[in-house]
Amino acid sequence: MNVPADNRSTRFTMVGCREVLTYYAGSILIEQQIDLIEQSIVENPRLTFDVCKSLLETTCKTLLRERGIEPNTADNAQDLLKQTLEHLDFLPDSHRDKPRVRDGLKKTLNGLKTVMQGLAEIRNAEGLASHGPDAFAPSLDAVHALMAARAVDAVVHFLFGCHRAYPGEGASPARYADQPSFNDYVDDLHGLVQVFESEFRPSEVLFKLDEVAYDESLRTYLDERAAGRVTETGGEGDG
Repeated sequence: MNVPADNRSTRFTMVGCREVLTYYAGSILIEQQIDLIEQSIVENPRLTFDVCKSLLETTCKTLLRERGIEPNTADNAQDLLKQTLEHLDFLPDSHRDKPRVRDGLKKTLNGLKTVMQGLAEIRNAEGLASHGPDAFAPSLDAVHALMAARAVDAVVHFLFGCHRAYPGEGASPARYADQPSFNDYVDDLHGLVQVFESEFRPSEVLFKLDEVAYDESLRTYLDERAAGRVTETGGEGDG
């Protein structure tokens, strides 16, 4: 396999997908899929194509079920993506009456379908677990696997972003239990809220009464933690 020089020393990070993990911290499957894609781009491009398809299918099934919709039974990435696009909102209320914006976005979404169809065809021809290639068949290079990873990273991040921004009716709320470190951090800062004989966690109160404020505070906390200014347990960082 010919590995481009700029891929030998630099490992690609799926930034968009890893941001999704901050809201789906309990999703071990998605995290495993992301890890596999990042590891396989240079080492095993064939595997990258397979796992990219799996990650897209997992994403679509997760979003559909959170909206109370049963996914198509067939594990077909293109059909699942089409079904998901049909049940997501992509525009804020301020832009729903702007036909040029709406038409432009529709064309962009159609482009996503085309991209995913092309990647699915590459996976069927080149994937490690698709149709069993010849034992001595040469593989595509890391540059092709990187293209697939970047495309899926962008699509997954966009789908989850729209799902959260425009939940619609029937969509499941954000998962409070997925952020134990942040919840402990909030509780340590503010202490339990007592009303008569009952005590309530401040983090849970914030989540239930103002989810937008909860999400904004969570983002700030994650940024601070990444910079080393707070620790996993909620204490101040050494620096």
